[in-house]
Order: sequence, then C-alpha cells, then structure tokens
Amino acid sequence: MKKSKYKWFKWWHLENGDADDPIVFVITEEMIQELAEANWDRRLTDLEMHRVLYAFTESDEIINSRDNAMLDAICSAVENKDNEWVGIDEWFYKEKQKEEKNG
Repeated sequence: MKKSKYKWFKWWHLENGDADDPIVFVITEEMIQELAEANWDRRLTDLEMHRVLYAFTESDEIINSRDNAMLDAICSAVENKDNEWVGIDEWFYKEKQKEEKNG
C-alpha cells in the first residue's frame, strides 16, 4: 500500500499513515455512545451498537449522507470562494517545507 505523501499529515491518518487511511476523524464507539447518552439519556446496548455498525454500511440514506458530505468538502476545496482557504494553504505549505527539509 502506498505511503502517505506528507508524513506531517500522519496525525490525521491512522497509525501506519497509508494513503488509503481515512482523511476525516474515525467515528468511534465511544463517540456514538456519548451521542446516544446526550439524546436518549442512556448508552446503547451491545445489540443496538451492532445495529449501528450495519446501519453505517447498509443504509442507503446514511451512505448518501456520507457521499454528500464528501462532495460538499470537495466542492469547497476546489471552488475556494473568496480565497477562504488562505490560512489552511499557508499552514499546508509551511508544514510541507518542514517535511521536505527534515526528510
């Protein structure tokens, strides 16, 4: 598997830094449990948590929401309206230069 081009970006990736790692934060069981507690005043049972796992992989509505979120992020990155990414771009190039310098 291809290694991530920017080692400094590795914190965003999982431990091995492979290019195919998620580029958004991974949703953990604890994150789901905290959301359940905040909305239902209880933690999910093991069976409910198992259902949540399958809902993420089999529900067309959830899959479409995920795809729409990715498309929104791509559009935002590509369009760069009003140079909204200037701060992020500067940080990116600064970190990239550090990585190239340090090898």
